[in-house]
Amino acid sequence: MKYAGFWIRTLAHLIDFVIWNGVEFGLESAITKTFALPATGEQIVGVVLTLLIAYLYYVELPMKFGTTPGKKLFHIYVVRLNQDQPVSRKVLLLRLIGYVFSYLALGCGFLMVLFHPRKLGLHDLFSGTASIRKPPGQGGGGARKDQLSFSSQSSLEKMRSSFSFFQRSARYPSGVSKHSCSRVQRSWCSRFTAACRPSVRAISR
Repeated sequence: MKYAGFWIRTLAHLIDFVIWNGVEFGLESAITKTFALPATGEQIVGVVLTLLIAYLYYVELPMKFGTTPGKKLFHIYVVRLNQDQPVSRKVLLLRLIGYVFSYLALGCGFLMVLFHPRKLGLHDLFSGTASIRKPPGQGGGGARKDQLSFSSQSSLEKMRSSFSFFQRSARYPSGVSKHSCSRVQRSWCSRFTAACRPSVRAISR
């Protein structure tokens, strides 16, 4: 797993920030001009739009696609630190709240990425997530699908290891040497392992 570094994440975050604020500014301007709202009304609309767009952008988009538009440009995806657990809306919402704390700490929460061995910021630690880089063509499909693909890799390695051990144990039972096994035993074991091998190969694809 290749963790995304500080500078490329910063650039992706800036792109997301520009897109998010551009959408918010356009909607807010359209609403205030259409309804001729007073100053107080404009402030309320601004706060509501900020919260709504932030939720849609940083929770719903990663939930569906596993990333945001800015991160997508650099093939960065959000996954759980514990690969056996999927990324949920609750986790992404905690990550969004972590962004707030990172900003309140004068950006120190983001600077943590520079020094953490797994390139984690305060919002990553707060939500138990990480930002990883994937080769082109291997991303997308939503946070849950991405998470399952990573967890299945470790499970597949365990399955291969167990299969190899079983193959050796079945071919030559414990306490019995290779030469003392009967021809029938060796023939049966060979057929069994040959039948199982295509299934293991199919799973690894």
